[in-house]
Amino acid sequence: MTTAEERYEETWNNYLVLLNKDPNVSLASFTKSKNVYHRGMTKWMSRNGLSVLSGVSLTFPDGTIVNIKRGSAKALVSFLSLYRKGGEPCLG
Repeated sequence: MTTAEERYEETWNNYLVLLNKDPNVSLASFTKSKNVYHRGMTKWMSRNGLSVLSGVSLTFPDGTIVNIKRGSAKALVSFLSLYRKGGEPCLG
């Protein structure tokens, strides 16, 4: 049996994979489809320094730090794709 922490982490990882395929999917609808409480998920994300769409801070292995005040999931995924194309490992 998995713990809540493990379920939230698995849900988060699966959500990130889905964002690559469908950048318009919302976290709320995704958690509902996975029978995960959205409120619990957002609390877990907060405890782990994770967020979606606003107040995103990305730290790359080369030391580059990017702070995004606001943006869509599609824009964030596009940005990460461009970074990867530059030859740098992303979020390593």
